[in-house]
Amino acid sequence: MPSPNIAFLCSSLSFGGLEMNLVKIAAWMRQLNHAAKVFTIENSPIFNYARENNIPVATIKKHRKYYDFQEAFKLLKLFRHR
Repeated sequence: MPSPNIAFLCSSLSFGGLEMNLVKIAAWMRQLNHAAKVFTIENSPIFNYARENNIPVATIKKHRKYYDFQEAFKLLKLFRHR
């Protein structure tokens, strides 16, 4: 059975417990041989933290907080492309 692809999405420009835990969980999933990747804003604190911890990162644009369907469809294409 192939390992699942897991995408972690975080568009936050903050850096606190939520963002740190997201990267830690992504690292844990990779240790379990799952293909985990973080989708985040380029040069954001979580982008840099994920790269420092050797987690694959894909960049996204900052989007509206709610109901940004156009960006949601772009993300869907990114997920399927992988």
